[in-house]
Amino acid sequence: MNIPQGIDRRVSKSGEVSYRVRIRMKGNPPISKTFKNLTHAKRWKRLTESNIEKGEYLSHALSESKTLSDAIEQVSCRSCSL
Repeated sequence: MNIPQGIDRRVSKSGEVSYRVRIRMKGNPPISKTFKNLTHAKRWKRLTESNIEKGEYLSHALSESKTLSDAIEQVSCRSCSL
């Protein structure tokens, strides 16, 4: 089984397998998420790293503190710079 760097295979006491993704990128806080399926873990890792590189990733904790007004303002500011 080919498990990429940043993904750990974990086995619980009951024998259930899960995959923990840990993303650490310079200038960003560490992010982790656990999946029951390796394919889903790989996909989430790839998409999340891509979004971080593009500056489009918003952490779950931060997203809870943002309002709809904040999101609209951010989108309109991006449109202005085009």
